[in-house]
Amino acid sequence: MSRIFPALLAAMVMTIGAAQAQTTTTQTTTYAPLPAPPAGTLSTTRTEKIIGADGTQTKTNETTYHNTNGVADDTVTRSTTVTPPPVTATTEYSTTTTTIKK
Repeated sequence: MSRIFPALLAAMVMTIGAAQAQTTTTQTTTYAPLPAPPAGTLSTTRTEKIIGADGTQTKTNETTYHNTNGVADDTVTRSTTVTPPPVTATTEYSTTTTTIKK
């Protein structure tokens, strides 16, 4: 019995940890279009930085290039995503045995 309890406890802790690792969150954001840039502007850049619930960081730069008439000619989007290192979990347990002599 005293050997079964620590093994059972360890199995329960690992099961709980696995269940937590399966949780995901998704967020969608819609932006209104950017206003036209002032006359003579050759490019406009929009920068967005998002930090997810799991610590993932995403930085997006969107640059729109305009022709000499101020009309959007080309758009370049660059995204960089950095995923945090996995969290290492440690499980500690102790067993205490008490012997009562009669």
